[in-house]
Amino acid sequence: MCEFGWLPLGIVLETPLPDFTVRDLLSLSRGTVLRSAVALAGHFPLLANGKLMAWAKLEVSNQHLAARITELA
Repeated sequence: MCEFGWLPLGIVLETPLPDFTVRDLLSLSRGTVLRSAVALAGHFPLLANGKLMAWAKLEVSNQHLAARITELA
């Protein structure tokens, strides 16, 4: 959750994780790599407060994973 001025804003970048189980969720730790059904160059839906706002692509910026908005919904 982040705030845009005075407005609280929950931002989510969704990616399908095939065959992901609760056991997988419980075993997550820092540095865990997950295999997604979307290619790195693929577009991911970006939701703000549960509503589709944009489509984004993943990229690396200063050794951090970032989302670049490519299209507004």
